[in-house]
Amino acid sequence: MERQLRIALLTYRGNPFSGGQGVYVRQLSRGLRDLGHRVTVLSGQPYPDLDDEIELVRVPGLDFYSTFPPGSGALRRIRRPLDLYEYATATLGGFPEPLAFGVRAAPYLLARRDDFDVVHDNQSLSYGLLALRRAGMPVAATIHHPIHIDRDYAIAAAGSLSERLSIRRWYSFLHMQGVVARRLAMVITVSESSRRDTQRAFRIPPERMRTVYNGVDADGFSAPEDARRRPNRIVVVNSADQPIKGITQLYPVLERLAARRPIEVTIVGEPRDRAATDAELRRRGIAGQVRFLGKLSHDELVRAYATATVAVVPSLYEGFGLPAVEAMACALPVVAYDVSALPEVIGEDGEAGRMVPAFDHELMARTIGEVLDDPEEALRMGMAGRARVLKRFTWERAARETAALYEEVRACSP
Repeated sequence: MERQLRIALLTYRGNPFSGGQGVYVRQLSRGLRDLGHRVTVLSGQPYPDLDDEIELVRVPGLDFYSTFPPGSGALRRIRRPLDLYEYATATLGGFPEPLAFGVRAAPYLLARRDDFDVVHDNQSLSYGLLALRRAGMPVAATIHHPIHIDRDYAIAAAGSLSERLSIRRWYSFLHMQGVVARRLAMVITVSESSRRDTQRAFRIPPERMRTVYNGVDADGFSAPEDARRRPNRIVVVNSADQPIKGITQLYPVLERLAARRPIEVTIVGEPRDRAATDAELRRRGIAGQVRFLGKLSHDELVRAYATATVAVVPSLYEGFGLPAVEAMACALPVVAYDVSALPEVIGEDGEAGRMVPAFDHELMARTIGEVLDDPEEALRMGMAGRARVLKRFTWERAARETAALYEEVRACSP
């Protein structure tokens, strides 16, 4: 066994249902614990649900976005200047959580600096990390993908100058992230595609970057024995209704597909504007074929994969592509756009699915139809996908490789 390390794992949002980063923290902390390391997770709201023997240190902020309308009651929780900064920035349309979380976490870590061998930040990239570096603490960070790409897609989809300015204000925290990322001992990315894009966006020296692929819980994501795949059922897992996730690009694909055959589409997630989405689906004549399931429990999500014939990933960018890997773990063939990390995950040779050039709605519709029409090939791709996951995308492997990088971080830290 490797030497036991004492690890502080930081995440400004930790709940596994708040997106892929929450899954990352839960699964990586579990994998590191299973290797014999001691893990302490520092998290802002919403807090993670961690395994036994993993300490959770709550770092509460104003939790501005947990209420509707956002910020309801936040003014009453202001106690110190940092709270006032968080409230004012959020009220003016910025996103203060990454900076505020890191500044709150830093004093706790500095007071316990002798209790930790390494600090691993999960994409907050807050100025607070630089205080830890100045104090001689070894610090690394994971960047799942440069959020600049989300910003650029959102600006491209904006309908007015005021909306574009609002988007730029929201993403103003990216300047801080660039300053911090360039000063860390090591940056971990989750795919080679993400590594290239992160290096370009943040201008990080390449010798301080490493790639460790994410994993998937292959035991948890496994089709139940009583599950039966429904012919012509398509599942789409869309963790966020944002332009970068390409959900609006899926509607013309489904319109073409539904004109040729019966389909049943289940979308895990909710549209931001349900009325506008319903109107769009009615206009395209597919309202009766598309269901939005909202957020699902783990077991419900696995059953959604297990009862589908094919998973479609319409994303225009993925730093890793967790929905694709989850589908593959459930032995479900995947059809996705040939962008970013998805070819790395699915396999460019068609091993576990089919790749289509982005925005080619006609070819995407035809490709999905071909998979639906060939059950034997769909079964072959599904089995190949699960085998690929078991070989390349396990959390045990991710934890072991990450722990090895911690030793590098320690060796190059003052």
